[in-house]
Amino acid sequence: ARVGIGTAIPSAELHVSGNGAMIIPSGTTTQRPTNPIIGMIRFNTTTGRYEGWGSSGAWVDLSI
Repeated sequence: ARVGIGTAIPSAELHVSGNGAMIIPSGTTTQRPTNPIIGMIRFNTTTGRYEGWGSSGAWVDLSI
């Protein structure tokens, strides 16, 4: 039940190997998922920040 991208032997449920980059979902604040699930991560183009849906039941700023 593991998926590997760039690796034949994934060491986690999703293992992406390489030295490039990964594109995650992005959109405005109003385009946020309507039924978010804990652990979702996206880039908010309205705020210019990464955010995640947390156990607090809200989108949390993940930017440092």
